[in-house]
Amino acid sequence: MRKAGSPSWRFMEDDAQFLHLALFIRDAAGLAVTRSDDVPPQLAGDVPGQAGTRPDAERGAAAGQWVTWWRRLLAQAVREALRGNAPDGDQDPLARVQAIYAGREEVFDPPRFASLADQPQLHPVAAAAYAHADRWWNTRERTVPQEGGAFVWRLVRDAAEDAAAELGIPISDATGAAYVLDVDGPWSYLAAPGCALCSVAVAVDPPAARQLLHDVFTTGRGDPS
Repeated sequence: MRKAGSPSWRFMEDDAQFLHLALFIRDAAGLAVTRSDDVPPQLAGDVPGQAGTRPDAERGAAAGQWVTWWRRLLAQAVREALRGNAPDGDQDPLARVQAIYAGREEVFDPPRFASLADQPQLHPVAAAAYAHADRWWNTRERTVPQEGGAFVWRLVRDAAEDAAAELGIPISDATGAAYVLDVDGPWSYLAAPGCALCSVAVAVDPPAARQLLHDVFTTGRGDPS
């Protein structure tokens, strides 16, 4: 998680390992998921294997269950982003970290994925694919440096200041968060007020990044609830 800003506006950018691993499970298992605005394209580059392959009938059911799982993961990611963007206050650092990530294990608990017990076709697919996914994550060639992030700091600053002026709100109310996913092509989705997901292609393209940051900051009002 990378945070930028000043004592006033705040912006969080994260590459969301757990979201990437869920996407790997989808792609490596060859789950034909119906596209919708909140479902990203395929992961960029080569995804090894067909981990956790199931008979066609079961794979179709697993694909539908994967979408249900993905939306649970998105909801968790939004909660983490909003909590992480809230002012630190006087909270103990460990307690703050625990509060930010509370609920993660209820939706993402590798390697056995007991949380997927209610998704009987997806459950064994996720369990079989996880070791492959973890290896891929740790050995993949990163398209965005771990330090510095994908968004240009100047564009983030300008978007925060412009949003505050446009809305007539204190600059301290301008907050935003973005999860940058290494998926094919330009893709973005405003998952909640103040929180978006996007592809690397959007984050590194100034016009596209400027528009997305505008949307994020004009909907983000510093409310962590």
